[in-house]
Amino acid sequence: MHKLVEQMAREMIRDDSSLSRKFLRDPQDICYALTNFRDGGEQTECMSLHSCNLACAFSMKASVVGHMHNLKFLKVYKHVDSRESKLQLIPDQHLLPPSLRLFHWDAFPLRTLPSDADPYFLVELNLRHSDLETLWSGTPMLESLKRLDVTGSKHLKQLPDLSSITSLEELALEHCTRLKGIPASIGKSNILDWSFQMQK
Repeated sequence: MHKLVEQMAREMIRDDSSLSRKFLRDPQDICYALTNFRDGGEQTECMSLHSCNLACAFSMKASVVGHMHNLKFLKVYKHVDSRESKLQLIPDQHLLPPSLRLFHWDAFPLRTLPSDADPYFLVELNLRHSDLETLWSGTPMLESLKRLDVTGSKHLKQLPDLSSITSLEELALEHCTRLKGIPASIGKSNILDWSFQMQK
């Protein structure tokens, strides 16, 4: 029954032009929104992209996402065995809009998150198999963050102080083989579930 409900929801979104601009799943629609974000892109609330379905490689500045002021959910995912994502990110500022609740990007290509990132309402940050060397500099406003997953980020060398993220409940660090240790603040935090693999 749930598949029927999902199909009906998709048909409703397809038939309602206003909803179709808010919830983007089709690769062509997403590429158009990212290229022409001033032409209706500000209405977008959710983008879910399987990057393997892109017809060709696509590059964009990070600030394009940051200017989507109503964006709440962003998910860019790919097959595990794919070498890299076809969606490439050019380093820039304002990647994470304040409205964002979920940020999921497999094989995230940047070495660090922009220093001006203050997604106050962000609940879940998933950057599995990323190129991150460090998460961020400074102390971003992440008071709502409950889950942080950087599994398989083999270039990650250090974690910042996480003591200010008082809502954090889950921390996934498996297969971060260059990570030399974890901040002492984690042991004093309220994290209920965390996993970590020491450097070999």
